[in-house]
Amino acid sequence: MSVVPLQVAFENIFTPPIEKRKKAWLEQLAEVLTEVQERVKDLTPEKLVENEAFVTVVMHASQVAIRNHQQAKLEVLRNRA
Repeated sequence: MSVVPLQVAFENIFTPPIEKRKKAWLEQLAEVLTEVQERVKDLTPEKLVENEAFVTVVMHASQVAIRNHQQAKLEVLRNRA
């Protein structure tokens, strides 16, 4: 059996749900960041990107969120990111 058909099958089966989860997570994260920016004076996206701890936390939370379907866990990640 060729690897290419398996790869195509895998992409067709898993890519849409993963992309859907990723999009939903990024939208939630953007909402939270907007809320925080409204409460914290002088907080800018540029400052956040320069903060290594923030980037690390968001990256880890994003990896877990994309791999998870449980809403309760996603809420915890959203509040921690």
